[in-house]
Amino acid sequence: MQEMKTRHETLIVNRGEAAALMGQDEEALSPMGAARTLQDRVAGTAIITLGGQGCASVDDIHPAHAVSVISSHGAGDAFTGALATLRAQDATLGEAIAFAQAAAALHVSTPIDERHLILQEELVAHVHDLVKRIDLVLSESERGRLSLEFAIRDIRARLARLEASLASAA
Repeated sequence: MQEMKTRHETLIVNRGEAAALMGQDEEALSPMGAARTLQDRVAGTAIITLGGQGCASVDDIHPAHAVSVISSHGAGDAFTGALATLRAQDATLGEAIAFAQAAAALHVSTPIDERHLILQEELVAHVHDLVKRIDLVLSESERGRLSLEFAIRDIRARLARLEASLASAA
């Protein structure tokens, strides 16, 4: 573990890998606690992926997008690649996680033989679709409306920054 301190800016591991690194039982693992412990051990950020439950950073549990899963094979790779792409474009960790989760959701809900066709533009369109679905939920229910409205404004702002970043990168 000491070697990692000088070699990694961001450590992304799944729940099982985090438990193994920490010498803990996977079932007893606290994702945010594990992220804190691992982040203290590496020079950078630690993220624990939680499959369909999302991921954990030292600050928060980031829920996954609800999609129909065709196959979860490669979801971690899609998440990691998307996160690295946005971090390389100077996005905040929160923006990169949001984008990475959308990438993983799009990946697992796309037929396996079509996954090679996923492009950044499609991912942005997927995020727009998620925003529309959230708007629909808002219109159907008043419970938690203020909290959800704040969340949707935050997602829209992140999406606008992402689109601007993609446009400037092109």
